[in-house]
Amino acid sequence: AVVSTQSGHYGRGIQILFEIAQVVMVIAYNLAHFSPIEKFLLGEPGKGRGGLIDETLLVGPEQHDCVKRFELRLSIIRDKIHERNQDLEIPYDVLCPNEVPLTTQT
Repeated sequence: AVVSTQSGHYGRGIQILFEIAQVVMVIAYNLAHFSPIEKFLLGEPGKGRGGLIDETLLVGPEQHDCVKRFELRLSIIRDKIHERNQDLEIPYDVLCPNEVPLTTQT
């Protein structure tokens, strides 16, 4: 009787761990996907991703030039990250500027 009680506890413990794992996977999946209208630090027009300057941002020439210089620096950082990731089996691009959203849309 002691063995069956212990195995019952183990079975329930495994079930709880399985349920926790499911919740964690759902949260991770949802956090890893962006809204289709999301704007990013470094836009990628070919992928339909807007950046700092698009049709919704009204700025003067001085601000526009400043943002363009910032985007140039971000593209250099992006290229360095891609270069470092070339030989990795699983690339680390969490902080890559074209993967960092400007705001939270949800």
